Parts: sequence; C-alpha cells; structure tokens
Amino acid sequence: MCLIAFAWQTDPQRPLVLIANRDEFQERPAAPLAFWEDAPEIAAGRDLREHGTWLGLSRRGRMAAVTNVREVSDMQKRARSRGALTTDFLRGTHSAAEHAAALSADAAQYGGYNLLLWDGRELVYASNRPNANWHRVEPGVHGLSNAQLDTPWPKVRWAHRELDAWMHDRAAQPDTLLAAMTSRDVAADAELPDTGVGIEAERLLAPPFIYRPGYGTRCTTWLQIGGDHNARIRERRYDDQARPSGDSELRFRIV
Repeated sequence: MCLIAFAWQTDPQRPLVLIANRDEFQERPAAPLAFWEDAPEIAAGRDLREHGTWLGLSRRGRMAAVTNVREVSDMQKRARSRGALTTDFLRGTHSAAEHAAALSADAAQYGGYNLLLWDGRELVYASNRPNANWHRVEPGVHGLSNAQLDTPWPKVRWAHRELDAWMHDRAAQPDTLLAAMTSRDVAADAELPDTGVGIEAERLLAPPFIYRPGYGTRCTTWLQIGGDHNARIRERRYDDQARPSGDSELRFRIV
C-alpha cells in the first residue's frame, strides 16, 4: 500500500473513512477482497505469497492498513513480512495502543513500515522509521504514503484534498473517489521528495496511480465505518495494463 488518505472523527455519521492505493509488483499473487476462510471475521484482500494483507477490516471492529517506508539503504529481507503487522492486529484482541506499544520491541523484524490501527475506539499510527514510535491520531483528514504520517509529498497533499472535498459533498458516491484515485498527474521536479532513488524513479513513483511495466497500482480500496456500526469496504482491482479488472464490495455490521 503506497497511498492512503483518511478522515478520522470529522463526521459523527461516519467516524472513519479511508481511501487507499496499493502499489506492488505484478508478479506477486493476491486474492481479491473477501472474508477469509481461515478467519471469517476478517474482510480483506490477501497476499498469496506471505498470506498477510495490506488493508483489512474485522467484524469485531478492528481495522489495519500498512505502507512501506521508501529507503534504498536497507534492502535486506527481514524475518517477517509487513503483511503480518496488519494480520496480527486483525486477529488479535489488544487495543490499538497496546498493540503498537508491543510492536516497539519487535520493530527490527520488519522492513520500514507505517501502520494504522483502529480498535473501534482509538486510531493509532505506528512506524519503525527513523526508530520505533507510535501515537494516537488526532481528529481530522490525514495522508500517508512511504514516509511518516502527513509528510507533505505532492501526492499525499493531493489525496488529502480529494478526500476532504469528497467528505464535504454529501451526495458524492464511492465511485467518484475511486475514479479520482486513478490520477497519473506528476508534480514538478522541484516539489518531489528526494528519497535517494534518483529523479527518474521519483517521477515514476510520484503519481497517485502508478503504472510501469511489471509494477504499479494493483487496487484501490475504499472503506467507511458508520456511526451506526455499519461498515462498507470496496475494492477495485487493475490488471497489468492498468485497466479495471474487477470490483468487490462487502457490507456488514460491526459487533
């Protein structure tokens, strides 16, 4: 997952709304959004290599989403996949704060990560870059990509604006936001971050929706938690030519 925007406690009727693009190599197999056979309370897409997820929602009122941290200085394989960060929380029972605090001791087992955890009451952000840290998220509209929460990369600012405008349009449907997330606009070079990968790579990774042969945005996920405990999660997938290849939506009540 490489771009997330979310509105937290800005609207009592929908205390959590999130939109996210997952960027990944095309050769990495994944299953579409569904309730998992081995964990029927979890609604999520699934990485079929490590069996974790990039974003998921549980009937028990738990949500988790993860992005990697872009860094060229640390490319070694870690003991655990970042997909375990989300899956462990979705399967668990500890509060978001308890889970994030416990992760601090194991942070070195993972590559660089940004993690969002919602336990039905609090929303927590955790990361292991530049060191293990976590904090409760303040109400508002926030953005996250491959650096710390609310780092103002151009595409993070863009996603923040798109979600904020969508939240203020009471007639807007999820399709509007899903379509917006296919933007391939690239900011001027002077606005792009310098993460050590070189300007050509920065340009390739700059749009909200990424496409290059073998790598790009694989799916967009929208979710909404209602104040009435009704949840919706929708996923739109894209093929290796960046064409829409399928939609899935689940609606259920959080208990």
